[in-house]
Amino acid sequence: MEMSTAYADQMRLHFTTAHSADFPYRLHGITGEEQISRFFKYRLELHAPASVTVDPATILGQQATVRIEHAGRPARLLHGVIAQVERVGRDERHTFIEAVLVPPHVTLHHRRGYQIHEKMTLRNIIAKECEGLPIRIDFHEAIHPHRYSVRYAESPWNYLSRLLEEEGRYCYFEQGDDQCVLVFADTSARATLPPECAALPLQRSFNPSSITSFRRRRQLVPWRGHVWDHHHQAPDLPLSRESTLPPDVACGRERLPLRPPVLNDRVDSAPMELAQRFSATTTSGVADRAGLDGMTEERDRLANVHLQRQASTAISVSGTSPCPSIEVGRLLQLTEAGPDSGEYFVTSLSRSVRIGIKGRDDWETKAYECRFEGLPKELVYRTPRRTPRPCIRGVLTAIVASDIDREIATTDDASVKVTFRWDRRSDPQSCWIRVMRPLAGTGYGMVSIPRKGQEVLIAFRDGDPDQPIVLGSTYNALQPPPENADTLRHREGQWHRSLSGGPEHASQWTVDTKLGSERATLYGQRDSKAASENDHRIVAGNDMTLHVGRSVSSDPSPAEASTSESDVVATTPQPTDEGDSSPATTSPPGNYELVVTGTSSQTVGGDLHKTIHGPLILNQAGSQFSTFEFPQRFVSSGPVNVASAVSHTAAHAASGEICFPVGRLDVGPFLNVRLSASIWRRDRLMCVDVRNYGLENMYTANNWTLTGSRNVNRNISLDTDSTVTTLDTSETSSDGSRSEQSSLSLHSGPSYQV
Repeated sequence: MEMSTAYADQMRLHFTTAHSADFPYRLHGITGEEQISRFFKYRLELHAPASVTVDPATILGQQATVRIEHAGRPARLLHGVIAQVERVGRDERHTFIEAVLVPPHVTLHHRRGYQIHEKMTLRNIIAKECEGLPIRIDFHEAIHPHRYSVRYAESPWNYLSRLLEEEGRYCYFEQGDDQCVLVFADTSARATLPPECAALPLQRSFNPSSITSFRRRRQLVPWRGHVWDHHHQAPDLPLSRESTLPPDVACGRERLPLRPPVLNDRVDSAPMELAQRFSATTTSGVADRAGLDGMTEERDRLANVHLQRQASTAISVSGTSPCPSIEVGRLLQLTEAGPDSGEYFVTSLSRSVRIGIKGRDDWETKAYECRFEGLPKELVYRTPRRTPRPCIRGVLTAIVASDIDREIATTDDASVKVTFRWDRRSDPQSCWIRVMRPLAGTGYGMVSIPRKGQEVLIAFRDGDPDQPIVLGSTYNALQPPPENADTLRHREGQWHRSLSGGPEHASQWTVDTKLGSERATLYGQRDSKAASENDHRIVAGNDMTLHVGRSVSSDPSPAEASTSESDVVATTPQPTDEGDSSPATTSPPGNYELVVTGTSSQTVGGDLHKTIHGPLILNQAGSQFSTFEFPQRFVSSGPVNVASAVSHTAAHAASGEICFPVGRLDVGPFLNVRLSASIWRRDRLMCVDVRNYGLENMYTANNWTLTGSRNVNRNISLDTDSTVTTLDTSETSSDGSRSEQSSLSLHSGPSYQV
């Protein structure tokens, strides 16, 4: 006790601030602690004469320095700021206060808010968040950028702490001659001894250059580990990894085993925050596989970090010393301790000292004492996971963002960017965020990409702010529904607005659910297309109407039909509740063409009515059937089979040939024409004008071949002159029961241009 008191009497404590000359309080005691990756905190005991009236709160927030001096050792400096001041008592001679000294970096703890970092390494993030503060970054292990990292409703200190813990790095405070520096490091294997602290022998005395007590503790920890993750842009890339601790580790002069047999079949498995740090898409939306480079290397490093974090508690040491030069984050060299002699990494310490007050013999003093904890140098230190990650419960709303000249900005996986309401950057855009789909598969699914300005709902995988996903969109006052409330009560469906168009420019698929008026509507703002690889069936229980405003054609492919862009109606009707769509204005006439590459059949249970205001043309290989307005040329190639027949009241084709019941036939030059006649009735005579250009003898028996279509006796005579060819026929049935005569006149007609 006498040695302790004597040692305390050798201590000198000094307290200075920017206003020390005007601050009458003197330091007489210190109690505090330091720890890896934590703010140090020292409680300072100060006194002043009772007559002093200076408010102690004047030092609140001021830079301050504590100087610890003792005989035979270099002075120990503690730089910081006063974070708290408290008046604790007084007597007839003195007034007593307590002040709390913390690092000047404490401001990192008081800036709670939001910040997004994109494509930045941890080194860059630290420099950004600690801007204006004294720091030093001492990283030696590989470091890879974070694709997207969010400080969400937390202080920069909390944010940096959890990033350091996730990556297996740490920080500590280094006290210099004139300032306190925050040092960021990644491996304790590179730690060094303090310059003022040489080897400290283990001695049971109050020698200021010794260790007075030393303990070693061991405990069971898993020595096999497994980590895993998954990346949606590289689903086949294995991101799981197993790791094991080395068989033993040096501790002092011994090697201690790290693989207890009792834990041989125990594996510590945990997910790792890896995949979200890498992306194969650039910030501009371009695919770039180089963005995944380094992911497997970081996987291996984090697998080791995970197990090393567990092993950091396998062997731990603790002790006491009167040496003020021991520092957190540095090495301590123990000597004269037998098998424990060696180097140890200091992870935490506490200091306490109380010196006497001048003129107060009754004042209790306490010698300087440092209590420390650490681990063997060879056992790599990794900061334990103790800083909670913000967890976003529920969903947030955000606004879809895009480049100024594009309404839709997306990537190959149909992702979008959004602007969060809390993002205060000048260009507040998130990373590319995937959009949830009702169905998504390899080359199939449902795709509808949110557009610029739309309000969307954002959820977060496991509540992680770094892993957002778009759940869907919602209407608001600026983006209202396509119909009013009365209509929406019975109409539902999909409205797809044209790019750069207004609400009136939309294609839609809607269903009216009003009882008795149910209807499904498929409407294209411009073109519509339906195609089938095989059969295509349309069934109408009642009427079916096809309205063609302009030309419509079909693709000759058996699997596809299309409408050319030039054939689109200029003024398009809008669907209404009253019935089918009808054009807003009179549409110009158009054509309808149907091409069937196979067989086409039509079955009508009742009458078939067709109204044609122009020509009707049916083409078969080498033949035509037509009704047309006179005069009109319609034959340009041959040979031409002309079948003309009248049977009772219906015109029909005979012998598979084409029938011309009425009209005019123009025959091109040097064509052979065959006339096939059935039964000619004298009251249904047929008159056909035939012109065969280029032949000198227009109507001769050699130019015409007349055949009959029935198995009857026939008598056909042919008389020709320059203008009229007359065919007289008389037919008698084989049994003599019927005899008919008919006549066909072929007229040259007036001359006209072909």
